[in-house]
Amino acid sequence: MKSAKTIFSILGIALLTALSLGTVSCSKEQPVIPDPILVLAKTQVVSGKGSQFVSVKAAGAWTLASDAAWVRFTPASGTGDNSDIILQYEANSGTAARTADISLSCGGKTTIVSLRQNAPSEDPQP
Repeated sequence: MKSAKTIFSILGIALLTALSLGTVSCSKEQPVIPDPILVLAKTQVVSGKGSQFVSVKAAGAWTLASDAAWVRFTPASGTGDNSDIILQYEANSGTAARTADISLSCGGKTTIVSLRQNAPSEDPQP
């Protein structure tokens, strides 16, 4: 009878140990995903139409968007780092400067950079 109690005690201790190890392994922290980084060659441009390269540094699938219809990207989405993205902007024929907020979204995080386009009267004179 004494050996049966000993066996059940050892099994009980083994079971508790196994359960506690399982609890520890289930509580692993999620890896930290870094904020996406968006770099524009210029954040202020002249009033005429033009283009520039944009760089993205992201740890997964990303999407670029603008709140202004006069700004476009090629490509507008991808995965991982990319420095071959072309940002195109249309001419500003208005009388005031304008600003577009450009957002880079990746892994539930968003980075916003503003692009300012001069009014024609603000452009440098030759």
